[in-house]
Amino acid sequence: MRPILFSLILPLGNALPPQFLPPLDITKVLKKPGRSASMSAGTLAWSLNDVDANIRADSNRDGKVDIRGGTDIPDKLKSTTTAGALFLANIGDTDGRCAKLHQDVGQLVACHDADDDIQRAPQYMASIRTVPIANIGASASGTISVSDKTARSLVRIFRPQANGSWQIVKPDTTFSSQELKQGLNLGIDAREVRTPGRWDGRATVSFTVKDAEKTSTDSVVMRVAPLITHHHKQLLERVVASSSVFSIIHIEEFVRVRKLNVQVQDLFEPAYMSIPGHEKPVVFRVLVTSRTVYDYDLKVLYQTLRTSGVGMQTRNIRLNTYESTGNLETIPPYEFGGNKYPAGRIIIGGVEGTTSKMPETVAFFRAQEIQDPLILDSTWLLVGHVDEFIQFLPANSSRGWCMMINDPQAGLELIRNAKALGMGEQPVMSRIDGVMRISIDEFLNTTSNIQAADISAAKIDENIEVVKKATGITDAEIFRVPALYALHETVSRQGGDGTLTSFKKKSRRPTDIDSRFKPDQAHTQRGASLTGPPIGAQMAFAKPLFLEKEGGQAQATAQATAQAINAYLPATINGLVLSDSIYVAPKPFGPRNATTGVDVFEEAVHKVYSQVGYSIVFIDVWHLHTLHGGIHCATNSIRETLGAWWAGLDGQA
Repeated sequence: MRPILFSLILPLGNALPPQFLPPLDITKVLKKPGRSASMSAGTLAWSLNDVDANIRADSNRDGKVDIRGGTDIPDKLKSTTTAGALFLANIGDTDGRCAKLHQDVGQLVACHDADDDIQRAPQYMASIRTVPIANIGASASGTISVSDKTARSLVRIFRPQANGSWQIVKPDTTFSSQELKQGLNLGIDAREVRTPGRWDGRATVSFTVKDAEKTSTDSVVMRVAPLITHHHKQLLERVVASSSVFSIIHIEEFVRVRKLNVQVQDLFEPAYMSIPGHEKPVVFRVLVTSRTVYDYDLKVLYQTLRTSGVGMQTRNIRLNTYESTGNLETIPPYEFGGNKYPAGRIIIGGVEGTTSKMPETVAFFRAQEIQDPLILDSTWLLVGHVDEFIQFLPANSSRGWCMMINDPQAGLELIRNAKALGMGEQPVMSRIDGVMRISIDEFLNTTSNIQAADISAAKIDENIEVVKKATGITDAEIFRVPALYALHETVSRQGGDGTLTSFKKKSRRPTDIDSRFKPDQAHTQRGASLTGPPIGAQMAFAKPLFLEKEGGQAQATAQATAQAINAYLPATINGLVLSDSIYVAPKPFGPRNATTGVDVFEEAVHKVYSQVGYSIVFIDVWHLHTLHGGIHCATNSIRETLGAWWAGLDGQA
């Protein structure tokens, strides 16, 4: 009987590849003569012959592929949140190729860097390597394959060429004996992100070596990294907004794109994928478009925001207000009740168990298996979005964040106090231009307004309990922001048709470069500021982009009836978090104190936010209020992506 050659996989740091180690006779271990086996995914690897296929990826997620030691072997066949090799969906648009080629929306969406077999952005590939095989014949050959049919159609594997380019590896591509002796160094990316009902992102990559009559196969499991949404503990890098908003919020980090709907928040949700890199995570941004976005806006988004390293994910349109990305927010990272959310946790408005009030967006983000969406009931509101009543801010506490929540009863109490001070004949709404101003007495004497506050308060309290149960947050970490609600038929009496005549500007060519953008300048403050250079050393996108949209239209929803509840005053919670100390909020235009002239709502809201260390800049965005929105609705935040979600909370192992 021929002795079986035994190779022990040594720890990281040993200079010799496994196949060069001294042979060990373990004939007595295997009872059946002629038996061969492979345990390269465990701690041992052996073969009856000298052909020993051994393929590795960064399965332990330390940023490198270990072919000398055994650190990547234990997790080689895993593909969980915490273990197994990762790779990216390389779906950007390098050099604007797709934007230049296509005007048709369908063709534009289908076109991206990975839509064919050409590698345009190799920096976003993950590495796959094979252990060099020394003792093989000159006629030996090897192949690389992806086992599953669906994965095979969505995964691309490349081999480097002498001229620096990359060549696609197909199932019939063969590698020579000399290449196998040197060991293969390959790259892998995907044509698509994880998509429910289509592909979970997993791919088993197999390496087969043939030498005369001898054959050996080894495999490694890899998975596309999940899409992760931003939370407010991540530093602000860029804000995408309409020109009308930019013209009144003069911060340096704005990105403007021409001719988009003014409600930018409802068009897409900024997200990203990241995998371990040699020195830091490799990040690929993906803008997940709303299922309510129309072709016109979709075309503008694809032609202007997509570039190398910035892709877009579009799903079938569904004109349901709960599908809007304004109905999605993210709780910062936390751990509670045995559950860990190292990248934070998504909240989405809807009702579990329903069809019309349960956004299908939930299934998409649940398929990412990292930020399991928590469902809050937002259906009592006219527009029905969670950003209308809840917000999560960084906080100097052991938890690291707190929750801001609208308080309808506190808002009602403010105008009751104003009445007690003899201000009953004053208008609730202090803004003058184009507004039908209802007096405090009239508002309080309207039964439906009191009922709207009661209903809103009850619904908000229910949502608070859901968040408390899911996160463990305490009442001491929840800060209530005064807000005033009424039935939509009452709110509509305020006037204002959404025509932004006072905000019109001359159109600018999309190729214009705004002198405000100086991406090579670093910023020392934590977060953005109202003045100064942009954050960070790199821009989120390839070049400054501009948005010119005169006016805008209110979001059409089937639920927009006269009896729906809406914010009577501009909701201050619907604002923009610039940093861990500066917050931009809609000016509420509440009643003014007869003695001091101070807006009682501004004063009360400022007091609440100051408790968590925030200064507020109030901005007149009345036109957004007439569109049933606020500053948050008209902006989109592109934030930093620091931290390794696979390593623990905020990237800390």
